[in-house]
Amino acid sequence: MPASAPRVGIDFGTSSSALALVDAEGRVRFAQLPTLGTLAPSWRTLLFFEPDEQEVQQPILYTAGGEGIEAYLECMGEGRLLQSFKTHLTTESMGRTQVAHHAIGLDDMIALFLQRLRERAEQHLGVALESATIGRPVHFAGGTTPEADALAAERLLAAARRAGFRDARLEFEPVAAAHHYERTLTRPELALVADFGAGTTDFCLMRMGPTGRGNDRARDIVATGGVGAAGDDLDAALIEHLVCPALGKGDTYLEMGKERSIPNSYYYKLARWHHLPFLAGARVRAELERLRRGRGTPSGSPS
Repeated sequence: MPASAPRVGIDFGTSSSALALVDAEGRVRFAQLPTLGTLAPSWRTLLFFEPDEQEVQQPILYTAGGEGIEAYLECMGEGRLLQSFKTHLTTESMGRTQVAHHAIGLDDMIALFLQRLRERAEQHLGVALESATIGRPVHFAGGTTPEADALAAERLLAAARRAGFRDARLEFEPVAAAHHYERTLTRPELALVADFGAGTTDFCLMRMGPTGRGNDRARDIVATGGVGAAGDDLDAALIEHLVCPALGKGDTYLEMGKERSIPNSYYYKLARWHHLPFLAGARVRAELERLRRGRGTPSGSPS
């Protein structure tokens, strides 16, 4: 690989992702990515598959990011829309999902998304991209042990290499944010940087300065930390407490002469966007219709 080959930075997020490089003059250039007929510096982290387009013994066909949203809308919601796959990186027992005759796993989903992100960025930036530094949370969502975080990091690296980034490295997301903040400094500081994402919230306490304090920055990092709770959890709480009660949460239904509570599992999935596909099947719709017909007294109403 030529020494002059550009290295890009990738923010691979739970809900959105972005890619940027620094040009020879030190200016940051964000790849402008297509979404609904416009270009934007970020892309929704999602994949869309139309099962009817898949062909036997041919590579899987898909769209990603903003193009995936457009394809999903054109299909009137039919097909498979997959989101928030980063949230499951610590799950060892994650199975595979079927798209027509293709069986794809979590690692495949991440590799497919990063591959399409690389391809669209190459088209916009006009250079081949094979080297990338990718942000990672201090603690991945769902991870409770160092081993779980190590597994998630290795899976992310492997997916990036499959996507065409032959030289892929990881950097803590709050450390990357600290480097960005450091560019604005005129004097040394000890700063706490917080990165509030969709899936995780991360922190970095770091010594900084206007000159960057040298190339070896590991000694400038005082401490890092993070929790697997962030924007998605806030959204889920709002939906569960404000939206779901208006849709029957807490109500009852009659079955064989007995009054039963409507299962909370439907509302749990409704409040978490990466679980929404589990509500889309014909069986679930039939179950919800059965509950609607047998619905008893709404919660909070006089009996």
